[in-house]
Amino acid sequence: MATQRPTQAGEPIIYHDKDIIPLECCDCGLVHWIMVDINGKEVILRFFRDDYQTDKIRKKAKLIIYRKRSKSVTTTT
Repeated sequence: MATQRPTQAGEPIIYHDKDIIPLECCDCGLVHWIMVDINGKEVILRFFRDDYQTDKIRKKAKLIIYRKRSKSVTTTT
């Protein structure tokens, strides 16, 4: 995976046209690839989840992610 410079909360990240950048969540290790397209004044960002890198990072950091079960709502008519 391409290396990414660590950033602080609120710090801007500058992207350039046609960049493809990895983005890793520092809390849960979820990895996305961001594709940048600049068309005039429009910036188009496309996000793709990278399950392989996410799994690799979570295993290395020994992260276990738990998902809360939502309470099922039953309606009666």
